[in-house]
Amino acid sequence: MTNPRTIVRLDPSTPLPCSIMAPDGGTCGQPATVAYARLLPPTGMWATPGLWELQPVCAECTQRTQAHYEQETPYP
Repeated sequence: MTNPRTIVRLDPSTPLPCSIMAPDGGTCGQPATVAYARLLPPTGMWATPGLWELQPVCAECTQRTQAHYEQETPYP
């Protein structure tokens, strides 16, 4: 696998709280049915090969991020 990060769809009946940082320093916390996932390298004494980390992202945070990147000026 060349890119160990992917996007996964969560079951809408069991959403996870959005983990994107909120302006107040906490996390958004809204229900999220999509998550970024990345394969973690096996490290440490109790290494678990094949361990994945999920970062749930709600629809509102996804749209806000997309709008932010659309406004950025591309590098020359």
